[in-house]
Amino acid sequence: MMKSYSIMLLSRVYFCVPKHNAHKLIFVNFLRKSVGKYVKSIVQAISDILDSAKLLVGGVGFNGWPQHLIDAIGTKGCKNLTIVAFNVGIDGVGLSKLLSQQQIKRLVTCYIGENPEFGKQYSNGNLELELVSQGTLAERIRAGGAGIPAFFTSPGHGTVIQTGDWVIKFDSKKNPLIFTAKLTIVEAEEIVEVGELDPDEIHVPGIYVDRIFKGSNYDKDKCSSILKVTKSVLELVASSVLSSLNKKREIILRPVALEFKNNMYVNLGLGLPMLAPTYVKKDVDAIFQFDSGILNFTYDPDSKEIYLLGDYGHLDLTILGGLQVSKNGDLANWIAPGALITGTGGSMDLVTAPNVKVIVTMEHITRDGSPRILENCTLLLIGKQCVDMIITDLAVFEVSQGKGLHLIELTTNVDLNEVINSTGCEFSVSDNLKVMEQITKTDD
Repeated sequence: MMKSYSIMLLSRVYFCVPKHNAHKLIFVNFLRKSVGKYVKSIVQAISDILDSAKLLVGGVGFNGWPQHLIDAIGTKGCKNLTIVAFNVGIDGVGLSKLLSQQQIKRLVTCYIGENPEFGKQYSNGNLELELVSQGTLAERIRAGGAGIPAFFTSPGHGTVIQTGDWVIKFDSKKNPLIFTAKLTIVEAEEIVEVGELDPDEIHVPGIYVDRIFKGSNYDKDKCSSILKVTKSVLELVASSVLSSLNKKREIILRPVALEFKNNMYVNLGLGLPMLAPTYVKKDVDAIFQFDSGILNFTYDPDSKEIYLLGDYGHLDLTILGGLQVSKNGDLANWIAPGALITGTGGSMDLVTAPNVKVIVTMEHITRDGSPRILENCTLLLIGKQCVDMIITDLAVFEVSQGKGLHLIELTTNVDLNEVINSTGCEFSVSDNLKVMEQITKTDD
């Protein structure tokens, strides 16, 4: 159970405080709860945060960070902090200041992102890392607030998260947040009177808030410049990916699009799977989700809810990228030797969802010619026996629990011997083996 302080930002939203002449009978309880919440000094707001505190910090990527509060804690010099957060932000945004000043002792998170300072400190043994799948992290926080000391969950079963083999600390020589915290401090951009907010816009009732600090002088130009640079980099990457679609990756994506059916809820993993909707048939009306949003704006769950949807089997299809897949459907897709540690994110939740078909898309072999489909994965798993289908640039396999791989389709101009030589395990071949079905340019 997590018992801790929470720092939270209502980004670009307003916080209500009652007028002195508010209707006393209606707001009597609210008024009582609101006394003494508003503080003008940021020093007063963080006065209870000392060394070795545990902080639940809201924010992701560029958005939602209580940046003034974080910077004030950095200036105060609190050390040996335990931070519970979705990620650490990027250089100059989020937890960067606390990281650079080595004030964080332990980070509990599901996603690291592209933060080189974190990787450096973790590799040098200066920082502890507890990785948790995104849905499980959200549930741990909620359960802590509800007084539930422990619960069972399937994400991570059979992986290093379950066995405890994950290295939390190397040898030095080598928004449910608010329900859990003892003290919740809100950094608001604007504060308005009671009644000015539509009740449907309020996602943190005042009863859960202990202190309110009004921030000012936000360096939005800096964030904008970072966003512009990041956007240009992403556009360059997307352009590079799209330019190669007429080669191996297009061969993979076109059969994937045939899996999309009307009224399906489909989750798309980062990378290649996110490009699959490029080839959706014109007469197919499916709903696509990726990370913290969707592509066709029919339904807009937040990031946490997406993975809870997966946990309870409300999704129909999940498409993920892969580094390796085993004969029995084990999937490794989140960390490779020598690569930047990014975290498990929500994939660990998605692959264990009941009644959700999991399709892995990847090139059949690595750049050095090694097979990606193996008897047993050699990289860390995101899930065991969780893959239902593999689509590569050479073939399509079905994965049957207890029976292994079953080859059902071959890419045009690819023969069976090439697939056998490029696969690191045995597999059965369909009696009705056929050429890989692909959406044509006239269909998409």
